[in-house]
Amino acid sequence: MKKYLMIAGLALTLAACNTQTTTDTDTPSMGKRMPVEWVAVDTGEKVGEGDMPVTKITLQVAATKEEIYSTSCMGTASTELQDVAGSIASIQCWWAGGGDQYGVFIGEAEQLTVRHRTVDEEAGFGAWEEVAQQ
Repeated sequence: MKKYLMIAGLALTLAACNTQTTTDTDTPSMGKRMPVEWVAVDTGEKVGEGDMPVTKITLQVAATKEEIYSTSCMGTASTELQDVAGSIASIQCWWAGGGDQYGVFIGEAEQLTVRHRTVDEEAGFGAWEEVAQQ
């Protein structure tokens, strides 16, 4: 029984570590920083032969909805990511075997850094590229 409780406790700890919203409150470049979150909105637009949906994704301060970064991507968006190590918030747009990932990281000077990489079903992950800094 003790072994099962330890395993359950470990699973809960790992699940808690896999959150998509940060709760850090003190970052020098932003003062008292609020948690951030990604929001995805289907624009209703379709492009290409496969009617690929266009999704607007926005990184915002969770409490105030203040926009930090925004872009459009092709496909449907999800924040249910398991493999974005070091990211405090992440989102992925995916359509027909490929897509884009965006992650929010704490930079060297404690600032928020938004990075992008491509994802392909066969080729895997591309390299992270910085697209914005706060």
